[in-house]
Amino acid sequence: MKTPTVPKKPLRIVSPEEFDQLYSTLPTEETRLLAETAIESGMRWGELTELRVKDLDLINCLVTVSRTVVEINRPEEPAPQPETQPVEHLGLTEPNAAGRRYRHGTLSAYPRRRA
Repeated sequence: MKTPTVPKKPLRIVSPEEFDQLYSTLPTEETRLLAETAIESGMRWGELTELRVKDLDLINCLVTVSRTVVEINRPEEPAPQPETQPVEHLGLTEPNAAGRRYRHGTLSAYPRRRA
């Protein structure tokens, strides 16, 4: 069985002018260095944030990428259940054509329809 292909999202390449505009608005030298490293290396955000000084080999001009951050979504906790009251505390329906009244929330209070 052949699975359908997933269309690839087109890459948007930042122009030098766009990079210069972004770079000039960054607030600190550290954020500018991070932006330069990202653009020049092609590293992903998780790889960039896990870089350490020991990953830099200044003599051979090498950067070793050996760690990355992975986002793991926790399963959502179920919402707390509302407090339920016993059926006896529920009100009664209005009398039907036969004069019968039923407690709200019971299946017998709702007529069954035929299709």
